Amino acid sequence: LPDPADLLKKVKDGGAAISGGAAHVPSGSGGGAQARHLSVASSGNGGGAAAAVSKPLESLESETALLSQDIQSLEDIVAVLEEANEMVLAGRVYQMLHLVRIEQKDDKYRMDVRTQETAPQDLLPNLSKALRVITGKIWMISPSSSTGQPTLAEQAQAIYEENLNKIKAHPMIKEVFAYFPEAEIVDIREPENKT
Repeated sequence: LPDPADLLKKVKDGGAAISGGAAHVPSGSGGGAQARHLSVASSGNGGGAAAAVSKPLESLESETALLSQDIQSLEDIVAVLEEANEMVLAGRVYQMLHLVRIEQKDDKYRMDVRTQETAPQDLLPNLSKALRVITGKIWMISPSSSTGQPTLAEQAQAIYEENLNKIKAHPMIKEVFAYFPEAEIVDIREPENKT
């Protein structure tokens, strides 16, 4: 989080912390009403789902070596799929699967998951097939009626909202809103590393 004193000084001096023009409030926040937008950077762990970046595939041998480590979570599965350029499947795992159980025995994985209602019917067989091709191990993925963990997307959203509430509760940010009561925090960004 930037130094709140500097942020407030910029606001008082007419700086760019608050956008000069009015912008429409996003849908669900008051229809056609208008509000000024405030963008705040944070050094916390929050943030929305990160956009997946395609990486070129190397040889099968190097890829197998890269993925030889044990897979213990949905985060690991998403990373493996992204390494193999299976971006659509990685996105569906991120958004649509609730992990109930995952375990490995020798060259076999067994995973129980609950799927979102919007998940395609072929998601689990496609995931099992893709992971078998990528890792060279057998994947038995079964649907479960248990609640399981929140999806990765839900976990990321919860962290984002927690960080947003912490920012809103900061005394200096409260003072900014006292000057601009219609302001809105529209994004929380990690600071860029300057080299």
